[in-house]
Amino acid sequence: MILGTLGNELSQLTCSMHIAKELSTDDELKGFSSFERAIESLKKNSIQKVLIPGAYPDINKFIMDNDLEVYKSFVEKIPSLVFASNSKKIKECSELFLHRATKNLVADIPSSSSVAKLTYVDSNEEACEKLIKNNQEQSFIACITNSLCAEHFNLKIHATLREGISMPWIIFKAKENNQ
Repeated sequence: MILGTLGNELSQLTCSMHIAKELSTDDELKGFSSFERAIESLKKNSIQKVLIPGAYPDINKFIMDNDLEVYKSFVEKIPSLVFASNSKKIKECSELFLHRATKNLVADIPSSSSVAKLTYVDSNEEACEKLIKNNQEQSFIACITNSLCAEHFNLKIHATLREGISMPWIIFKAKENNQ
């Protein structure tokens, strides 16, 4: 069976891929650029299951989708969520890259770094990639990401915003009568 979720199956840096890898011993993992794309693939029978975290802001549309059903739900801790950049020192932040699911964590960023612009991305991994791509020496650009991504991209972690949250997870499959 193929289990799809947000992320890249090669790097496995998103919280979703990390949990899928830990959970799934028999399933092949397939990464998608969004949960919506994973669900589209599920509906086309290209994959058999999709893993989505309970913190995903639009999860209700999948729960209420008449073509889908909850196959399994469980709680598992995610890697720490952090405020990071490539700078050694925190300054006023000209741009902050983050996934919409982490929006509430902006209030927990150290007070020494006010944020001028929020830029939403599709994953924690993409937040790091955009930070690196858009980094300019004269400005302080940062991201909210998970500790796996920050370490992989060699970012300086300025603050741990949430330490290993116990997250609810839902695995969706296509309804039997719709196949």
